[in-house]
Amino acid sequence: LFAVVQHKTSRNNDMQLHSHALTANMTRDQNNALRALGTCLKQKGGVINGTGERIYHFQKYYGALYQSQFATLINELGFQTRGVGNGQFEIKGVAKVLMDLFSSRKQQIDQKTQEWGHTSRSAKDAAALDTRQDKQYQSEASLTTQWREATMEEGFDPDKLVENALKTPATHQKTSSVVAKEALNRAVSHIGQTSSALRLET
Repeated sequence: LFAVVQHKTSRNNDMQLHSHALTANMTRDQNNALRALGTCLKQKGGVINGTGERIYHFQKYYGALYQSQFATLINELGFQTRGVGNGQFEIKGVAKVLMDLFSSRKQQIDQKTQEWGHTSRSAKDAAALDTRQDKQYQSEASLTTQWREATMEEGFDPDKLVENALKTPATHQKTSSVVAKEALNRAVSHIGQTSSALRLET
């Protein structure tokens, strides 16, 4: 079981919808007794064994699923999205200057990696920890006022931004059956990586 806690701000109180997934290191076995989650530091025959090891090994895959679900929900609200690589997406109609304005954590991390002379994924992870500050709580009303004022200082009307984004021409939408088949094929491909014996019939 995982408890998912949703946050909507970064540590700099920028807009950043994200979730933290927490789990206890326990499960019940077939006799209903509590046991620690399986772990195996030594992998066998290329198969990733152990609960934690599998989660860490496939974290990019899980992150892509998470982002994909957000994109789907945003499309259902009437907005259009575009993929920008690595499972990430942007909402069409939002100016880059505004995305940069509310991405101060990314700027801090990028600046730190440039100072170090390394821009690898591991360097960015280290820079994120090195520049990490304690979160400062602000009420939703205070944050909304702050964000609206910052947006208007850049010459944008927040209400017009939403209105214009909703007017972005819709792209061809796939039918639910097509989406379901694509999702199933991705799942079968993924499960196949763990040597599961199965077949797909349509």
